[in-house]
Amino acid sequence: MKHTTRLAALLLAALALASCSNRDKPADDTGRVDPANTSAPETTSAPETTAPVTPPAVPDDTLQFVSNAGNLKLETVELNAEDYRIHPLDKNRYIIVLFNRLRDKDGNLWLENNQSVCTNIRAVIFDTSTGEMGKAIPIGGSTVPQNISYTDKGCILYFFVNYGNGVIQTDAWELDLTSKTPALKAVRFDPASERTKSVTSPDGKWKAYRRSLDLSGDGEIVLIDEKGKEKVILECTMLEEAEQAISKVEGYNVVGFLDNERLVYNITGWEWAVGWGIYNVKTGEKTEFREGDRISGIYDGKLYGTDLHYTLDAVYRFAADGTKTTLADKTTALVHPITTAPELYMLGMQDGRWLGVPYVVAGTEIGLGNLYVYDAEMKNLLAEISGKADQWMLGGDTVYAFVRTK
Repeated sequence: MKHTTRLAALLLAALALASCSNRDKPADDTGRVDPANTSAPETTSAPETTAPVTPPAVPDDTLQFVSNAGNLKLETVELNAEDYRIHPLDKNRYIIVLFNRLRDKDGNLWLENNQSVCTNIRAVIFDTSTGEMGKAIPIGGSTVPQNISYTDKGCILYFFVNYGNGVIQTDAWELDLTSKTPALKAVRFDPASERTKSVTSPDGKWKAYRRSLDLSGDGEIVLIDEKGKEKVILECTMLEEAEQAISKVEGYNVVGFLDNERLVYNITGWEWAVGWGIYNVKTGEKTEFREGDRISGIYDGKLYGTDLHYTLDAVYRFAADGTKTTLADKTTALVHPITTAPELYMLGMQDGRWLGVPYVVAGTEIGLGNLYVYDAEMKNLLAEISGKADQWMLGGDTVYAFVRTK
C-alpha cells in the first residue's frame, strides 16, 4: 500500500496548524511566545494573560524508560552501516541487509543507470527471542536486494529494476536456513513468482503465501494442502470506476491461521485498507468484512486490528463474525500529552503487544515521539521509552532499539 504521498500531506497540514496557533500572540524572532511582551506599565492594569504554551520537545538520543509498569528490558542493537533493510523470516527471526552508499569526493551519491551504487553489502540474522545477531553473510555486487521472497528452505533476496520495453534487471541471492552454515548464493529468479509472505496452520497441514504476478504489489493468495498441491484461492482484481468501489485495485495479504481451518487475510487497495476476510481451507467458504479495517495480528486465538485509511482512529478486537470491540480511540489510549496530532500515529502489534510511536509537532519541526508499549487489549501501558532509534522490535520481555552507528 502506498501511504507516502497522503501522509506527507497530513504532516504538512499539521505543521500549518502548529504555525497558526500563536498567530495573534506576541512572539520573539524565533516565533515563540515571549512572556515579557505581556507585561504592562505600572500606571495601567495588567491585561489578563495565559501561560505560554511550550511546544513538546522532540526526544533526545538517550534511550531510557520513562515508565516501565510491565518490567520490560531495553537492549540497544547497533547496526554498523549507513543504511539497512529488515525483513521478517519467521515469528522471531529477521534478516537485516546492511550496506553503505558510494559517494564522490563532494559527498554526492554515485549513480549508475539512475541507481545508487552501494558497497559492503551483507546480511545478518537477528533473533528477538534470544537477542543474538548472527555472523555477517557477504553479498556480492553493488546493488542492494530491496525485496524478499520466501522459499520452503529459507528465502531469496533480490533486486530488480524495470527499464521499460520489457527490459528487467534482476539480481538475486538465495539463503538456505536449513544449512548448518547459511550462505547466500547468486541464483536466477523471476520476480513474478515471489512469495512475499508465508503462513502455516497450527497442525502444519496447510500453508498459504502471497505472491504478485505483475510486480504491482497487489497480490493473490495461494494455498498449499498437506500433499503439496497449490491452488490460487484469492486473485488480485482490477475494478471499473463505474462500480464506485473503495479502490480500483484490490489485492490480498495473508495474516495467519486463526485455527487449523480458518485462514485470515487483509484486503488491500491502492492506498488504504479495504477490509479483511476469513477463508475456510476445508470447505472453501469465504467471509469478508469490507469496512476499511485491517487485521494487525492474531494473539491468544483473538483478532486485533485497526481502521486504516489515511489516519489511524481506533484499535479493535474482532470476532470471527466481523463484530468489533473498540479497545482504544482518540479519546483514550491513542492520545498522549506529547503529541498535537494524535491521528498521525504509527502502531503495530508484535508478540501480542502494541508498539506505538506518535508524531511530535515542536515549533516548525515534526519528529517521532516516545515509544509506547501496550498489552493486547490496550488496557495497560506497559512501558514508555524515550530516545532516538531507527527501528523498534519486541521479543519476549525485551524491547530492542536498533541504532545506526555509521
